[in-house]
This record gives sequence, C-alpha cells and structure tokens, in this order.
Amino acid sequence: MNHYHRDMRLPVIESSLGPDREDSVRVTRVIAELQSNLRGTVRGDVLERGLYATDASPYDVMPIAVVAPRDTSDVTTAMEICSSHALPVLPRGAGTSLGGQTVNAAVVMDFSPFMNRVVSIDADGRTARVQPGLVLDDFNRTLKPLGLGFGPDVSTSTHATLGGMIGNASAGAFSLIHGMTDEHVLSIDGVLADGTGHHFGTGCSGDDPVIGRILQELRSVVEPLREEIDARFPKVRRNVGGYRFDDLLEMFDRSGPGNFDQVNLGRFLSGSEGSLAITSEATVRLVEPSRGRALMVAAFATVTDACRRVEALVGAGPAAVELMDAFIIDAASKQAVYASDVALLPTVGGMRAGAILFVEFHAEDHSVAEAAAHAAQAQAGLDDESTRIFLDPKEQRRLWAIRTTGLGLISKVVGSVQPMAGLEDCGVPIDRLAEFQPAFESLIRDRGWSGVFYAHASVGLLHVRPRIDLSSDADRASFRALRDETLELVRAHGGSISGEHGDGRIRTDLVHRMYGSRIVEGFKDVKAIFDPRGLLNPGSKVVPRDPLSDLRVDRDRPGIASGPFFFRWAEGGPLAEARACNGNALCRRIEGGAMCPSYRALRDERHSTRGRANALRLALDGRLADETGEEPGGNPWSRPDVEETLSLCLSCKACRHECPSNVDLAKLKAEYLAQSYAGGRRKSVRTRVLGRAGLLLKRAARVPRLSRALTSIPGIDAIIARVLGLDPMRRLPRPSAPVAGTFAATVGADAPVVVLLGDCFSTSIEPGLQDDAERVLDAFGYRVRRVSLVGCCGRPQISAGLLDEARSLVERSAGPLAAELDSSGAVAMIALEPSCLSALREEWRELESDVPATTTDRLARASVSIESFLEERWDVHPRRPRVSLPDSITVHPHCHAKVDRDHFRKLLDHVGAVDAKVLDSGCCGLAGSFGYVAEHADLSKRIFEQSLGATVDDADGGPLVASGTSCRHQCDDLANLAALHPATLIARGL
Repeated sequence: MNHYHRDMRLPVIESSLGPDREDSVRVTRVIAELQSNLRGTVRGDVLERGLYATDASPYDVMPIAVVAPRDTSDVTTAMEICSSHALPVLPRGAGTSLGGQTVNAAVVMDFSPFMNRVVSIDADGRTARVQPGLVLDDFNRTLKPLGLGFGPDVSTSTHATLGGMIGNASAGAFSLIHGMTDEHVLSIDGVLADGTGHHFGTGCSGDDPVIGRILQELRSVVEPLREEIDARFPKVRRNVGGYRFDDLLEMFDRSGPGNFDQVNLGRFLSGSEGSLAITSEATVRLVEPSRGRALMVAAFATVTDACRRVEALVGAGPAAVELMDAFIIDAASKQAVYASDVALLPTVGGMRAGAILFVEFHAEDHSVAEAAAHAAQAQAGLDDESTRIFLDPKEQRRLWAIRTTGLGLISKVVGSVQPMAGLEDCGVPIDRLAEFQPAFESLIRDRGWSGVFYAHASVGLLHVRPRIDLSSDADRASFRALRDETLELVRAHGGSISGEHGDGRIRTDLVHRMYGSRIVEGFKDVKAIFDPRGLLNPGSKVVPRDPLSDLRVDRDRPGIASGPFFFRWAEGGPLAEARACNGNALCRRIEGGAMCPSYRALRDERHSTRGRANALRLALDGRLADETGEEPGGNPWSRPDVEETLSLCLSCKACRHECPSNVDLAKLKAEYLAQSYAGGRRKSVRTRVLGRAGLLLKRAARVPRLSRALTSIPGIDAIIARVLGLDPMRRLPRPSAPVAGTFAATVGADAPVVVLLGDCFSTSIEPGLQDDAERVLDAFGYRVRRVSLVGCCGRPQISAGLLDEARSLVERSAGPLAAELDSSGAVAMIALEPSCLSALREEWRELESDVPATTTDRLARASVSIESFLEERWDVHPRRPRVSLPDSITVHPHCHAKVDRDHFRKLLDHVGAVDAKVLDSGCCGLAGSFGYVAEHADLSKRIFEQSLGATVDDADGGPLVASGTSCRHQCDDLANLAALHPATLIARGL
C-alpha cells in the first residue's frame, strides 16, 4: 500500500513565491511549458493570479498560475506537467466556496470558461454527461424541454458549476427529496495527480488495473475501521466532513464476494474537494420535476419559535423547509431589487418577523400541493395571520430569491465587524434541532455577539454566522474558544460540524477532532492512495491549516490611493468600496437580472464584477506594485493591466443594485479613469468626443440645416468611424430640430404641475418624444413645464471618466432646476431617459461639487420616470383616461431602471394590459457609446444576441417597449426592430 509519511507536509510552494529565486524560475518555466502545450489559456501575471486569490470565503491566498483548459486532453497534459515539476493543482468552478477550498498556493484549473457543456443526454435512461464548468441553471434550462432536471438545487444555481457541486457534494433546499450531489453521480472521468486519466464508476475494477488497485487498498483502509466508523460518523442527513468512509463501507458490503461490483468510486470522489482526483467529465442521474408547487411562508417571533415547528412540518411531507432570520429579511428590505418581495412576507402581530420558514410542497398538480400546504399548516398549528400560501410561480420565484441571495446579503462587509464563517455548517438530527438552536445561540450571546441564522431546517442543518471583529485579538481568541464549544455541542446532539459547505481551510481541524485520530489516519492513507505527493488541493480534508491564517482582513493595508477624490465615498474611499466585494459571485450568473453583461458574453473572471473589484483592490492597496517589484510611490491609478480589466465594463450599473454588497463598479471605473487623467494621462480624441456626445448632439440640433447637410455627405459615417475608431457598421445618430411644444394642453391653469426634463437625447434625436410625454401627462390632468438642462446631465462624461466636466455641468444645472421646482410648485420632475434619471438620483448627489447636498437631495427625490410617476400616483391623478393598448406588449427595462420595472408592470395592469410581458432581460449591449467603439463591436453584438435579442425573437409580434435611447437604437441596428418609449406607447393608446 502506497502510504506517505504520517507527518505529511504541504508542498513547498506557499502563498507567495517570495524571495526564493529557484522557485520563481521553476514556476516561470512551468508556465511557459503549459502555454506551449495547452489549447486553453495559461496566465501567470500578478493581476490574473490575484483574481483567483479569493473566493466567497474569508481567505486570500495567491495562486501560482491560472489555467483554463479547453478539453480533457488539456486537463491531463496540465496535470502531467505540474506533477513533473511537483507543483500543486487546485480545480475550481465558480469560486463560490465558503470554506476556502477553492483558494490555494497552487496552479488553479478554472473549468468555467471552456469546459461548460452538456456532452450528451439520455432522456429515456434519465442520465447526462456533463463537463465540470457547466452552470447548474444552464444545465436545467437544457433539460427543461425534456421534462427533466438535476435534483440538487443549490442557492447559487445561477452561477455554481457541476464540477464544484460534485467536489463539494452540494445539496440545496430540496435535499429532503433529492438528497446530495454525490447521490446523483453515476461515474466520473477524472485525472489523478500523476496526469493519468481513469474512469471512476461502478464495477469498473476489471477494466483498469489502477482502479482495481485503488479499490483493494481502499478496502484495506476502511475494513479495520468498521467499528470506529459506525461510532464516529454522525447519523444525519447532511454530512460532508472528511472522506465518506461510511458510504464506502456500505458499498463494499453490498458488493458480491471477492469483487467490488457495487462500489461507485465516482460517488466516493464527490465531496473530496478536488483533493483526490480532478473531474474532467461526469455522468449524472436526472429527475422529473414536479408540476405542482405550493409555497407556505410562516412568520415567527424568534428563530427558536420557528425551530420548534420544524419537526411537525417535516412530518407533513414537504419538499423543503428553509429558515431565515430577521437580519436577512432586513438586509433584503434595504435592497431596491428585493424590497417589494419582502413586502409579500407575512408578519407577526403586524410586526416584521424574527424568523421566516419557507415550506414548499410538490405534487402532480397545484391543487394537490395546495391541499398539502393547508394540511401542514393545520398540523403544525400555524394561524392564518402569520401564514401565507403562494401558488403563483412568479411570486414563488420572487420569495425564493430572498432566501437564495440571503448569504450574499448577510456577508456584506462594512467595517471590521462582519459575519464570520466556520460554524455555519452544523447539522443535527431533526428531532434535536429545537434544543440545539437555542443552546448554540446562547454560546454566541454569552460573548456579547449577535448571530445571523439561516438554515436548511428540513434536514437539521443550521447556518449560523456570529458577527465578530476580526481586527480584534480578543475576538479572535474568543472565536477559537467558540469553535471548541460548538464542536462539543454538536457532538452532544449527534450532529456533524461539516454538514454542507465543505471542510476547506476553515473546518478541517474541527472535522479531524470530530472523527478522532484513527479515522484521520485513514484519511491520510486514502489521500496517499490517490495522491501520494499531496499535489491536489493541499490543505483540504487531510492536513489542517490554522483557520484564522491567510484571512483577507490580514492582507488589508491602508492603501496607496489617497484623495482628493471626484466622488464622495464612504469611510475608506474607493478601496473600501472594492473591498466590499465578498466574492459571492452572483455577477457570474448567465441569466436573470442584468449583472454582469461582459462576463456573460466572455465567461472570463477578469470581466466580472468580482474580478474588477479584486483588480482595483489589488491596485489601490499597493499589492500589485509590491508583487511586481515596482518602486514605491507609483501611481495606482495608471496601470495598464487594471485598465484592461475595466475597459469592458459597460457602466450598466446593474452591480450597484443587484450585487448583494452593492459594489458600484461603474462608479469605481469612473473614479479610476478620472484619477488617471488627473495624474497626467492624455485623453484621446475619441474619449473627448464620446464623453461630450450629448452636448454635441444638442448643439448640432440647434443648426438643423447644417447638421443635415453634413450628415448627408456620402460616406460621412465611415470617415467619422475611421477618425474616431468607431464601428464602421454602426449608423450614427442624426440630430433633429428641437420641437418647441406643438401639443395644445387641455388642462386648466390650476392643474398640478410637473416639470418635463428635456435631456440631450430625447430633444436632439427624438424630439417627438417630448410631445408624447406631454400628451400623456395632460391626459392624466397635469400641466407640463418643459425644462432643459444647462448643458447635459453629465452621464456621457461620467461614463468616460471626465468627472471634472461632469461636476461643472452639475454645478451649472442644479440651481436652475431647483429654482424651477420652487417657482412652479411642481409635484415631480420627469426624466424620459433612464441614464439621465439615474445621474440625477445618484451621481449628482455623490460627485464632489459646490452644490449643497440639500439641493441635490431635493432634485433626486423629485426626479422620476414617467411610468413610475403614473403608477405611484394612480389613486390621486386628477384624471384617469381610458388607455387602449395592444394585447401583446413586450417590455425591456433599461439597466439603470431595473429597480423601477415593477412600477411599469403595475401601470400596464392598471390600464388593462394584463398580458404584457416585462422581460428579465440583461443589458442591450450598446450602453451609451460603448457599442459604437470599434474594439467593442463584437462584444456589443454578443451581449445583445444572448439576452435581449434572444428574448425579442420569441416575442408575440406586439410592440417592443424600451425606455432607453441606447436600447431602442440597438434594437433598430441589430434586429431591425422599432422599439417604443413607454410615453409613446401610452400616447398612442389615448
């Protein structure tokens, strides 16, 4: 048997290459060899490595290099090369690990860029072959037309990969009926640490002598531990601690005499966190999802009250029982995208609940599921006031979104006190949960701390994160003691300290203490069988690391990017904003919402919100300069590597509202560019022209004859494109003469007043839009005063990083606009262009300027879109005209207006367009001037085609409505579709 030494050590390479020249030369040689032999990408630069130094855990460990293999051949070749040089390797999916198992001082193998396909589906046999980088939601979208799905449903399904789920043996809300991922793994095609590929399945020992040897040696490890395994392994539904010796022993026992025909090595590898073999393909079992679903939501005063009802509810046969506490509910209510969803939750005596249980029932049809929910309510003794049952699939999805995003919401880092992972994975028998939870809470409260509670309550798995100050030595010492006490509490209740999120760096030491020395020695023996030199994800499962070493907070430094800044920032400035990214990776989702369009098209970590935040963090705190050996005192605002990462950010601002941490990359990008210009970087002609596009169009519209003459010159678009570096296939906007209000008002002088803001685009390109808006507002009984900005709202300048010019525009326009509101007594100021509206609401308040905050706050509160204005004031409009709209309407919300889309949906309901479809589409891809730039042309089209373009192709033939000028032009340019502004749609229906 191929044991390595009991005192196994980690590989030589640690978290940085340090001063060891021999190591540095060796790594450089390996990177060159990998680049020469792989079809995929290989990157060894400091910035790229830094993007993979973190995941969704508290850790920060610089990898050696990053490889994105294109196929299985790349995987075996890369592993063989790394093995020959004794370099460790870490397989990685989306990097959503909470325990630190996807960060390491290793060559990171990222499967998500290229190896992300469904290889084959056997619908009759209900199986599929998949690559490890395949995203779970992508997989289920492929399976849905076949009436099939993948059972485990993790909360990160929008971006979690199958390889990561297999490596972690992930589960999810519905594990009561579907179990864990390992139960769905039929076989794995994998690569061992020596670079050899093998098939790990059931009954394959006779086909491969290596597999035969592995099985023989595995049995010789676990057989002598039989009694210890029975005594030490907890009897719970959720346990991923260590290697699953209990399952392995059961498979050996089921096998025939003298063979291993019932041993599924693929299942055994699932949950090993990439420490035994690398998955290159997997065959998985599929399920048939239930058609009928009923979601019962019950409110409780405390988490303990909720836990006391769980056993009775589980006895009613639900598919899921999920818990979340008041902290999560409160965090969701403060997020604009979830606030209306939180309003659906029941209350306790009219007060917000201290805890909520989601109890979902599945059946063949909705009526059966609904009946089961009502029966469960009665069985658990839940009253009608604190319980609601939801049958509408849309409402169910909205509510589940709160639960699935809960971890990201509570992990938002503000200051040094933050929810700490490490104890959030305790699983106990369901009949012990009601006594375990308050005892655990007492351990936390006795230290003067508060805790955040959420849970897969149906299987007794309690996620708890105490809020501690990681910068305090006393808090760290107390946290270590809390870990010890929690382990003893879990043991006393017959539970597992590692129920779902994995061992990683954060729990391996506790897992070892849970199992005891004999079983831990068995783990080491198994590691030696598969990976005798300890090259695969060293530190996970077998060799514990200090759980409080290599923490991100310890890497944090004051930073080298001091002010003055162009924006007003919270304490800590732009660096603190970048550090607010907790790595939850929601920005890597492929569908749903708008974040992040460039990642969706490219599937490259550099071009995700998380990647850009990490790049800025590394630059602004000086680590990039240190790692590359640059002289101290360099300019962190002028780095080509960071600028490249920022260059494909469309400034869609989706991250500001959709990221659980509200990291505003558009704002960070604008500050970065402005600082680089302030530091002496030259502004290109293109930057100057595109940054002033609104002003130039406005001025051109004042001389319509000259503008028409110039834009009619044959080939003028091509000439302009060549001079400015624009996409020659784009049709440039043509300015039109301003319309001086051709609509005849029908309201009296005493009608309430609204100010209609004339932005650069609606007045210069589509002047008739102002008339449409005035006609609509007049029909609802308002007197309209048209007002133009003194110049521009500043949005083009902000996107281009011309913040000094944007500030000047704000200072020139804010006073006159406020005076107009005062003199007219207007009830609102309506902006027709969403990007202008967001500038008024956000950047005008946040730019450092001479305008008093009271003025910009007043303008922000008064500013509103026409659709939101009409819906929010529906009950108080002086008049409510009849509006006749087509039966089929498709609405694409602008990225800057996603948080207002519910208002338009409700407005359409008010006017009788109940069948209107408001899309959950992403960015259109034009994004102001972004899509006009030549080097962005292909990306702009890809973004359109994968999101909005694909959706409008399926529209029912009715009008397409888009509030954004860019969105309407993109539809016209790329799909030959004439999209309407909401004001135009309603005006035509009067």
